[in-house]
Amino acid sequence: MSKGHTAVNEFLRDKVRFADYFNGNFFQGRQIIMPEDLEEAKGETDIIVEDGNRQVVPIQRYRDITMKWRNETYLTLLACETQSKVHYAMPVRGMLYDSLSYLGQAKEIWESNREDVHQSLSGAEYLSHFRKDDKLVPVISAVFYYGLDAWDGSTDLYGMFHNHSLFNEEVLQQYIPNYKLNLFDVNNIQSVDCFQSDLKEILGMMKCRNDKDALINYMDEHRDYFQCVTGGVHRVIGEFLQSKTLLNQTVTRVEEKEGVNMCKALDDLYNDGIEQGEDRKLMEQVQKKLQKGCTIPEIAEMLEESEGTIEKVVKRLS
Repeated sequence: MSKGHTAVNEFLRDKVRFADYFNGNFFQGRQIIMPEDLEEAKGETDIIVEDGNRQVVPIQRYRDITMKWRNETYLTLLACETQSKVHYAMPVRGMLYDSLSYLGQAKEIWESNREDVHQSLSGAEYLSHFRKDDKLVPVISAVFYYGLDAWDGSTDLYGMFHNHSLFNEEVLQQYIPNYKLNLFDVNNIQSVDCFQSDLKEILGMMKCRNDKDALINYMDEHRDYFQCVTGGVHRVIGEFLQSKTLLNQTVTRVEEKEGVNMCKALDDLYNDGIEQGEDRKLMEQVQKKLQKGCTIPEIAEMLEESEGTIEKVVKRLS
């Protein structure tokens, strides 16, 4: 796991932000999930099953963030996967994660039943490894996608199927259960008003991360927040803006207490993070010209760039 991905997970693992993330996305900002009702759960699912030949098969999966939400007398598992890249098999991956969560719950319930000598199990219950009155805890999974490009993968299982005349919509819905992703793509943020933690400022920043002038104005308008952020938030901003310079900076000394002034770090953001999209576009243009046999001076003239800039791009491509 990269440092940036770890920083994002640590950022969202904060119970106030985690609750805000789900309230903003699932409940339109209504304060349904309270931070004090959350308890971090292990994200590891490690299960041993038997295949058709009764051979033992270990299955192990790791979720990025998992919380237990105790709402009155009910318990719900909330899981969040963070993605910086599009995962084209994400519906299958999400379905597997949820299935393993339910399988793990059923196994734990069965183990507790077997240890209780006062419980009498019917033959069907013993065969099922699950009692008639046993209940599972619902699992709500969400995907937080913060890549620079909009998500262009499937958002449900149906979208991964071949188009086939026999598998029309009616047949699919009647016989094949679908699995839908609860996908939050930061590239499609309409409004941040439903968020109440500093997710509001961060997501608002991400709305204009591809527009240098808009980012300058936004950070200036929210100077009270951005002129004093913690080291952890500093690293998260570097990851969200795809800035290697910010991400690799070591925040030490008194910065965790006094905060990092992100407004002063704008030069790093421009030179590395925000201009990365333009840089990538320039590299693609230069590569196409080189493939056509153009020289560096010719490319510089056609693209209206200095020969020195084109030389640097060519070196990076070689």
